[in-house]
Amino acid sequence: MTCVILTTDTLHHRYFVNRIARTVPPIVVLERRTTPQWKAYWRAFRREISLAALVENPYLYRAYRRFHRLQDEFERDAFFRGVPADFTGAADLIHTDTVNSTACLQLVDSARPSLIVSFGTGLIGRELLGRPGLKINVHRGILPRYRGLDSDLWACWFRDFSRIGTSIHLLDAALDTGAVVEQQRLALTAGMRIHHLRHHTTLLAADIVERVIGTLGHSSHIETTPQDASRGSYYSYIPPIRRALAIRRFNKHVRGLEASPRPAFRERRSGPQAW
Repeated sequence: MTCVILTTDTLHHRYFVNRIARTVPPIVVLERRTTPQWKAYWRAFRREISLAALVENPYLYRAYRRFHRLQDEFERDAFFRGVPADFTGAADLIHTDTVNSTACLQLVDSARPSLIVSFGTGLIGRELLGRPGLKINVHRGILPRYRGLDSDLWACWFRDFSRIGTSIHLLDAALDTGAVVEQQRLALTAGMRIHHLRHHTTLLAADIVERVIGTLGHSSHIETTPQDASRGSYYSYIPPIRRALAIRRFNKHVRGLEASPRPAFRERRSGPQAW
């Protein structure tokens, strides 16, 4: 089978691609980030001109420098200990400004993939959605409660620690609203830090997608469950002050856990869906 992965160039995305490559060498399309941080910041500020919009702006990335540094250091060691932190398993690697570009559409038409996996890109356009094959998205959050961005951090903000995990769902025209293929919740343990969460939820994502590939190898049916959008909300990047409080709430929660590790558990969705 042929698999196309639409993603961006980050450490956890590199690991994910290399994991999937153990099962089937994917064609990888890397989407570039084209909007400068400062422009996104002021665009968000102009939508609601206020002091809160200035200091609680979700694009105030500079406030996250320590968090991102700790996250990258942990992932570089956990994902790539002793091996190059590079895309090593891709059958082909293509760069584009957007996965909805003509070049990307032509690539998909030429490859005719059985599976298209989106992980961390912008909204997938209708032209790409109309191409043949199963199209799924990796969402590092529990649907339908947390759609959008920073789902694990929003769960910490709401002290909703049982809803940290990963969902794989069908791609559709909206963001994170497609029927759920499978999801796993992460069992937190003492000693975890909040900058470890992206690593753990990416491991869950790779596990689930490997199972999807295995199913497609012998069946044209993928079980899915439609989402009830009324049971959740869409969230953008978590603003700096809420992020800081989310970190404090997470740390307080894990300090109260027993030191003995517990495995992550899987919440598998059912309901036949033919492809």
